[in-house]
This record gives sequence, structure tokens and C-alpha cells, in this order.
Amino acid sequence: MGGFIARYVIIGLGKIGTAIAKSLIKSGVDPANISGSVRRVESVSRVRRELPGVFVTTNNAEVVKDADIVILAVKRIKSLMP
Repeated sequence: MGGFIARYVIIGLGKIGTAIAKSLIKSGVDPANISGSVRRVESVSRVRRELPGVFVTTNNAEVVKDADIVILAVKRIKSLMP
């Protein structure tokens, strides 16, 4: 019997987002079913080293287009908050 395989996306693969991705992988989620985004191009190589098999980009729109589950792991932007 086949089961549903979710495609996870994590917007914000910083410390918290990376920890969430590692927890998903540890719980049995295939890294190929996890994608994420980072703010800076320089962060892409760090995430690829820490999370082999996880797709990472700086383009939020690209990464969410085929997602089943989207996790926001971003800091509050103080300048936009009252």
C-alpha cells in the first residue's frame, strides 16, 4: 500500500530552519523531499554541506511552487513591525 510522500519547504534555512530540516531527516524524511531557501547566496554552500541532498536556493517563489508543507523559519523583520 503506497503512502503520501510530502514535499517539505523551509523558508529560512538558518540555525532554526536547518535544525528543523535535520529533525525531519532524522525522523525518516528523505532529504530529496526537503527544499529550502536562504537570504544570501553565500549561505547556499553552507546549507548544502550541512544538509546533503536538500535542495537550496535564494528564490522563495521557486522553492514553494510544488510544496505540500511550507515551514516559515525567519526572524521577525523589526522595520516592518509596529
